Amino acid sequence: MTTVITILTPEPLPRRRPGRRRDGAATITLHRAPVCPESGKRRYRDHHQATDALTSTRRQRTDDLARVGATRRRESRLYRCGSCLGFHLTSPVERVPPAVEPPPGPDAVAVARVAAIRAIARASRFAPTEEVAA
Repeated sequence: MTTVITILTPEPLPRRRPGRRRDGAATITLHRAPVCPESGKRRYRDHHQATDALTSTRRQRTDDLARVGATRRRESRLYRCGSCLGFHLTSPVERVPPAVEPPPGPDAVAVARVAAIRAIARASRFAPTEEVAA
């Protein structure tokens, strides 16, 4: 009597499509982001892709702040680029408040009044015959 031994090999697992999770949702990390030739920033092809990237950078910023206490991620909004017709992420610009000028003194007001009178006189048909005193 001959014994036949059958070796069962497991079937290979079905290949998943790259860039897809098991639940069918696309992954954020596999987006391709070429560079815009005009600005040198990453180019996202549509608003959805840029929104996903912005969400990812916000999550990374939060994780870095919790873990390390500091981060360099500053992206806060997205915008449409006019040159490459894609979308880019941008950071807030450090805005310096404008210097507050002191209010003009009485001499500055008088000089401005004389300059305004002269400008009106030049614009009119009749030139003044006398100099206007302040």
